[in-house]
Amino acid sequence: MKTSKFDRLNVFFRKGDERIKIGELERNSNGYIYRPVTNPISIPFMLLPLNDNDVNKVRESTSLFSVFSKRIPSKKRPDFQAMMTEWQVEDVDDEMEILARSKGRLLTDPWELDLFDE
Repeated sequence: MKTSKFDRLNVFFRKGDERIKIGELERNSNGYIYRPVTNPISIPFMLLPLNDNDVNKVRESTSLFSVFSKRIPSKKRPDFQAMMTEWQVEDVDDEMEILARSKGRLLTDPWELDLFDE
């Protein structure tokens, strides 16, 4: 698998103008890994992106977690290409690039994604 700067993204909780890192999403040859940041702030349990009884659990999946894949617009949308152009997406088949360039923002929740920084 060819590596890309989009293989690892930070996951943030937006609170007004503040962005608080709450996890990391990584793509590798086996699929995807979500690593929560250990209790960075007191976030209500039901607001965590992958909530279950263990909020500090590392999760792995062969496909992109639905909480993240729902942030990628359908290619069937009439404005799909315009969005990709606006976000400066070079590879429209790269889900992680779309998430990074669009920040994965939805109007319905406080989460966003961005390029990973060490």
